[in-house]
Amino acid sequence: MELSKAKKNLLMNLRKARYRKKHGLFVVEGDKLVREVLAGGWKVEWLAALPRWAEGARTDVPVSVVSERQMKTITQMASPPPVLAVVHIPSGRAALPASDWYLYLDGIRDPGNLGTIWRIADWFGIRAILCSPDTADPWNPKALQASMGAFLRVRAVEGEAGHWKATLPDHVWVAADMEGVPVSGFAWPQKGVLAIGNEGRGLRPEVLNLSNERITIPRHPAGGAESLNAAVATGILCASLRQVLAPRG
Repeated sequence: MELSKAKKNLLMNLRKARYRKKHGLFVVEGDKLVREVLAGGWKVEWLAALPRWAEGARTDVPVSVVSERQMKTITQMASPPPVLAVVHIPSGRAALPASDWYLYLDGIRDPGNLGTIWRIADWFGIRAILCSPDTADPWNPKALQASMGAFLRVRAVEGEAGHWKATLPDHVWVAADMEGVPVSGFAWPQKGVLAIGNEGRGLRPEVLNLSNERITIPRHPAGGAESLNAAVATGILCASLRQVLAPRG
């Protein structure tokens, strides 16, 4: 089955967030990720694949066979992948996965930062990232690539901080803030939500106001940088969190 004009147009449209939201679809590119999506029970609409990939495929999902030249016109990767998949975005109504800790991302605008934070959450066993409505679209190709497959294991769901505060009444909210207590001496709760702010402005006042605790990563006296990258700060804080709460034999 060849790639129709309608499918090609759909792929072009899905590069934009408004069309991903309209159709409830996003694109996954590359052999490894596509195979993981197929094996993971995700709802896949159709695939576009080079002949060598399509010939060895074992799937009931419709496959449109394309030439390498055609793949170059539809991919967003620097080198054309052997396959890409059009996948349904998970329903926002699905139950939030149980987790001792969650991340709340307040206005993280850079898709690369978002994807890196997604990957960090996966590394540290955090089962969901909670995104403010003005955080970058998780299904942006740059976010998906930066997540390095974390989107397959860690849910990304949208909602205002107040909604998640009410949804998770037993979780302590910990805000990453320049005016917080040093993380080195912080007593991490057993369950909580770590709130990470926008790369420039930090956390909004309403998020700070609903937080129970505020922590910071102190700058070294010889340091000159005004702030840390949001993803870097998240990694440092999650490492501290898990080091303190790690089970001991």
